[in-house]
Amino acid sequence: MLSLVEAGCGITFLYEAAIKKELESGSLIEIKLEDFQVLHDFAFIWNKRSVFSEHYREIYRILKE
Repeated sequence: MLSLVEAGCGITFLYEAAIKKELESGSLIEIKLEDFQVLHDFAFIWNKRSVFSEHYREIYRILKE
């Protein structure tokens, strides 16, 4: 999909961090939108025995508020 956007075949919504290199090189540009909000579900998935489980739960609690 990214190669199609770079070839000028359309636009897409991407996380800025995922295309940092392309933005810096100028192969992609950001189009700022006014009065535009996107709301979507977010899933937290991690290994059941992860040593970071409590950290992930804390992030979830903060974002849930």
